[in-house]
Amino acid sequence: MFETEEKQIRQNFVLLSDIVPDIIQELRYFSTYNFIGERIDGYIEPCAILTGKAAEALKRVSDDLKKGVSAQNF
Repeated sequence: MFETEEKQIRQNFVLLSDIVPDIIQELRYFSTYNFIGERIDGYIEPCAILTGKAAEALKRVSDDLKKGVSAQNF
């Protein structure tokens, strides 16, 4: 992959916690609490990386739920 392509791809993705700080994230592939019972290779940190568009959509849902309920990401 060319450096400019990689840079463009990285610009389209965000950390979900940066966009929706109060979202509850249960990232099971980072832990042993998943369907195979062990960590999945490639999950270096327990964080969700989404496209900016998807993260903004979840933020709108979370904002709509601010009436005592919070969104949870699996």
